[in-house]
Amino acid sequence: MQAARVMLVDKDIKYLNWLIQEINHYPVMTVESLATSSQQILTGLKDKTIDLILMDIHLDKAESDSPNSGIQIIYDIREIHPTVKLIVVSDDDREECIVESIFAGADGYLFKKDIAIELKKIENWLKGEKCPMEVIISKFRELQIELLKSRLTQAERDVFDLLSLGLNQREISEKLFKSNATIKKQVKQILIKFEVFSTKELLKKIRRHIQFC
Repeated sequence: MQAARVMLVDKDIKYLNWLIQEINHYPVMTVESLATSSQQILTGLKDKTIDLILMDIHLDKAESDSPNSGIQIIYDIREIHPTVKLIVVSDDDREECIVESIFAGADGYLFKKDIAIELKKIENWLKGEKCPMEVIISKFRELQIELLKSRLTQAERDVFDLLSLGLNQREISEKLFKSNATIKKQVKQILIKFEVFSTKELLKKIRRHIQFC
């Protein structure tokens, strides 16, 4: 199989150099790009083909208040590259940080102290072996989308399901044999319940929950 092209993200250059040496022991992976900031990540994804990102979510302090720092960068990565495999590698063991990372679109969360051992598991994962974490994350996202849908009435759920498939309001009106005015009203209620301002924002929110299952 072709080696997975890896992007490594961390503010510590010494750590990145050490991680490169560790990854070199696994022919299934090759380091394609390094990044120490949010901007370098986004630029790297546009300029290079990347299959796997191993990233710390805590970048330098200058970016700590930036909308592209921390958890937000995972959302940004998913906008650019929905299918890239992304694993957070961090010293942060707070539950909320782990959950928010997975919620944002990370495929896994590992601790730096364990990464040398975990690289073997990553290698097996890249070869197509299913891992327990993958199953758990898939179920987590299924529950998240069901939780979001639980806010809707049955009529709104019918509209929501068709919106999720990419149908516009006219097409939904024809599909459900309802007037355009009725569908417009139901879409408005859905947007309110999902705390978004447009169907475009709604679809982005939906994709964040279901595209990685």
